[in-house]
Amino acid sequence: MDAFQDSDYELALAIFLPLARDGIANAQYNVGLLFQQGRGIKQNYKKASQWYLAAANQEHIGAQNNIGSLYRLGQGVDQNYKSAAYWYRRALQDSPLSRNNLAFLYTNGLGVEKNYDTAFHLLKWAAESGHVKSIFGLGKLYEKGQGVEKNTKKAADMYKLAAHKNYPRAMYQMGLLHEKGVMFKRNLKAAAQWYLEAAKRNYASAQVRIGSMYMDGLGVIQNYKEAHRWFLSASRRGHPHANYALGLIYKKGLGVKSNSDQARLYFLRATENNNLTKQNR
Repeated sequence: MDAFQDSDYELALAIFLPLARDGIANAQYNVGLLFQQGRGIKQNYKKASQWYLAAANQEHIGAQNNIGSLYRLGQGVDQNYKSAAYWYRRALQDSPLSRNNLAFLYTNGLGVEKNYDTAFHLLKWAAESGHVKSIFGLGKLYEKGQGVEKNTKKAADMYKLAAHKNYPRAMYQMGLLHEKGVMFKRNLKAAAQWYLEAAKRNYASAQVRIGSMYMDGLGVIQNYKEAHRWFLSASRRGHPHANYALGLIYKKGLGVKSNSDQARLYFLRATENNNLTKQNR
């Protein structure tokens, strides 16, 4: 669909909506996607769920996964983990993403009885299809010995593979492991490189870590301006540690002109972010 590829979402909606009303499953899925993401129309999870459900009942794999995720998150529908598991199972055969999502439910005992063995086999099945998030998830299970015998070498291999497939969370994990000297020999330069790659892909925690390394000159040449740049980027994503670091930067005048008002503003934001995080736990 050219309108979708050209990001002309209003045109895409105008094309898909009549087809969706005529019962075309793929059009119903695409209309659901537009409502879910708020593209070409005001975001509306309830309408997204209705269109996904219509397509899912016609065995549309993407719609089955997405309606499952709306049930898991309670977006547009009452949160219902059993319904989420039901729809993920419907898509299981043809969707590595649904295998990954169902594994999440089994890992956490949501809507199903907690079962690490099942979670491991689902992730392995998805990973064999090249699903990068599942490759990373396998690493977590190997590291913790959940559903499989603990094997830190295999965990490291999974993390490295996912990182080389440009998965930001895996890049961040590689940074942590190299910084701490866990699974890999301690190497601050390598840690900084991995953090930087994840940071470039807008992973806020990595932006905070590379900012800290620039602040302290660990694995990189000390550079307060670069530290400020990465902390600012993470702050825009609401990361409380970034806001606190910016408060210190403005208080002490590190790479910027000292500004007590700016410092107080960022310290306040850090407190507000922390409070919000505690409320959402």
